Amino acid sequence: MATTNGPLHRLESWVCVLQRIVDVAVIIGAQVLVHAVYVEPWTDQTTTITVIAMLVFGIAAEVGGLYRPWRMGTVLQEVREAIITWLAVPIALFAFWFLTKTATHYSRVASTAWFVFAPLLLTAVRVGVRTAVRILRSKGHNVRRAAILGCTKDADRLAEAFEARPWLGIDLTGVYDDRSEDRQYAAKQLHCHVVGRSEDLIRACDEGKLDAVYVAFPLGAEARTAEVLAALADTTVSVYLVADLVYYSLLRAQWSQVGNVPIVNLHDSPFQGVVGWVKRIEDL
Repeated sequence: MATTNGPLHRLESWVCVLQRIVDVAVIIGAQVLVHAVYVEPWTDQTTTITVIAMLVFGIAAEVGGLYRPWRMGTVLQEVREAIITWLAVPIALFAFWFLTKTATHYSRVASTAWFVFAPLLLTAVRVGVRTAVRILRSKGHNVRRAAILGCTKDADRLAEAFEARPWLGIDLTGVYDDRSEDRQYAAKQLHCHVVGRSEDLIRACDEGKLDAVYVAFPLGAEARTAEVLAALADTTVSVYLVADLVYYSLLRAQWSQVGNVPIVNLHDSPFQGVVGWVKRIEDL
């Protein structure tokens, strides 16, 4: 069984920091390449708009959640978010040029090329990184150990989706359910087998044996779901809800999908890798 303590997993908490640095480098690099291609001199005005672009993109990325974990999202979703985030840059620069009346100080050709080339580089980097990470996960690296709470039809479908998508890097350790065996769903998937009760799951989370929990209780178990979510809130695991789309549409939560199984990200834990160790030491 794959473990979660490999080098990639320990460095996972630094990925978002690295992404920010890479995006800054891409924005600057795109500007440098455009000026080299069009033989435009680098002036103080060029430095000014590049700095503004970095600040605006960074703020828009934080507000839009561009640097959130994308393990459960698709490449197209991340690319779309990156492009939408970049659109804030030309809008801000057009406003800056209008207010300062300095539009004539900049090359229209170079600026237009930069506005087009920079998002292409941003998306290319993301596609390349996601492809490399998927290959590594398929080979057993950067794996997260997960469990499903509730032996239901949705749990079986989710287990099937994980099995068919090794590039997600999800190692399903089993299902936890408080009901008697005769009341549980007869799962078809090998990995969708009951290994304990909800208190066993919470204990495993407290001991740091799991990274993610997928709650697949039926809709009639709202009270029990609330109890478990309250208990898991004190742990460092990421919690996802396999839920009815209509019932949970009022929640301000992030939607994603594994295969044809819709899930809701209720709490994506920041306590991964190095940060997770610090939290664990603090708890002890």
